[in-house]
Amino acid sequence: MLEFLLEPARQQMYDSLHWTYVGVFRPGFAPHLHPLCFSPLAVSVTVGGKQYLLGLYDTAGQEDYDRLRPLSYPMTDVFLICFSVVNPASFQNVKEEWVPELKEYAPNVPFLLVGTQIDLRDDPKTLARLNDMKEKPISVEQGQKLAKEIGAYCYVECSALTQKGLKTVFDEAIIAILTPKKHTVKKRIGSRCINCCLIT
Repeated sequence: MLEFLLEPARQQMYDSLHWTYVGVFRPGFAPHLHPLCFSPLAVSVTVGGKQYLLGLYDTAGQEDYDRLRPLSYPMTDVFLICFSVVNPASFQNVKEEWVPELKEYAPNVPFLLVGTQIDLRDDPKTLARLNDMKEKPISVEQGQKLAKEIGAYCYVECSALTQKGLKTVFDEAIIAILTPKKHTVKKRIGSRCINCCLIT
């Protein structure tokens, strides 16, 4: 199984990313949750005409789990470092917190930078809230620039609410694992089972 691990930008509004992807939530119904730490989900997907079984693990961003989180890293094939495009603080945490942690505990594992909640980028209430704090939504260009700076495989965006870009996120994650680059690709990938860690 291909293991995906989602890494969270601390204090980010939970985007229900993987829950929507596997069909737990319907499009347009993505409530803000406080999921169980490291609760796994599995889904079968087809990319490039081949079928893969994805194991999705969502880590907890709270400080209480700082020591537990790295324990889930050794068997991870790819990481998704997620931040909310309408939460500049979560964007800042990517570089200051999550990338250093991954480089310490999983330096040879590929990772993607994922901007979430793009449906709120033009939302009047959200823009008003950000304006009150003298802030703006994170742009696509900013995301791409950071992805290049931190050495991410790529930058992708999505919305769990509308499902825009959602499939692309996980397709790119699989491609990142199967594309031999500077990252070390594990031999067990031949089984077409992928473990993905989502940092949300």
